[in-house]
Parts: sequence; C-alpha cells; structure tokens
Amino acid sequence: MEDRYRAFGQKFSAAIIAKDDAAVQALLAPWLQVDALREAVDQHVRGMCQEWGIDEEIYPTECQLDGNVAIKVEHLREPDWDDSIPEIPEQLTDENFRYWMSLQFMPAEGAVEFDAFFDLWLAVVEDDGGLRAGYYKFTDPD
Repeated sequence: MEDRYRAFGQKFSAAIIAKDDAAVQALLAPWLQVDALREAVDQHVRGMCQEWGIDEEIYPTECQLDGNVAIKVEHLREPDWDDSIPEIPEQLTDENFRYWMSLQFMPAEGAVEFDAFFDLWLAVVEDDGGLRAGYYKFTDPD
C-alpha cells in the first residue's frame, strides 16, 4: 500500500475511533458530507456487542488497514454477494478513484471475546488536491 493511502487510512480510522465527527466529515468527499457515518458506525458496534451479549459500552480502539489496488469503479458497481446492487455515487469515477481500502475496527486486545467489530471499505478518491472517502460500505470482519 502506498504511503499516502496508508496515511489517509490511519487518519480516517483515528478520527472514527476518537469520535471526531468534524475530522471524519473533512475526510469525506463533498457528495458524502451530509451522510451520517457516525450513526452507522455506532449501529455496527452496538450490533456486535448485542450479538456477543456484552452490556458494557465498548468501542473500537484499534484499526488494521488493507486494500486492493486492482479494483476498478466498474467492479464496485457489480452485485454484492447477496445480489444487491451497491449504490455507488455517480461522482465516483475512474478519473478520481485511487484505492479500495479496508479498515478493520477492533476492540482493545483482551477486552472482549471477539476480534473485530466490522470492516469498513472505502473508495479513496482524489478530490480538490487531497484524498477523501468517496464511497463506503460495511462488511462483517474477515
């Protein structure tokens, strides 16, 4: 993974872990900045805790990065594993798309019995001279 993509992923994941909504919003492409990513993250965290019968409030404290440089925008528009068609913003194009990145959010080691809350996949785009998330989707952790 190129250093600039890694740095972007680290900054993005650190903002989510810190619950810094302003920083997260600043890292989203303009077409996503009205989106409620915080609510979606919180919903996935609560869902995992409920699934594992955890009553205490825990939140991700760590994140591992991965990605796939071979993905093209046309691949993102193909049906998902459940045959649903992803709603890829029309503003996400081959011209601005740079990297398909996975952020795996994890609890503190030993805090709970599961290893990860969820994977957050980002379509990293070039926008106004900087990297931004131009699309995202949640998946179960690998």
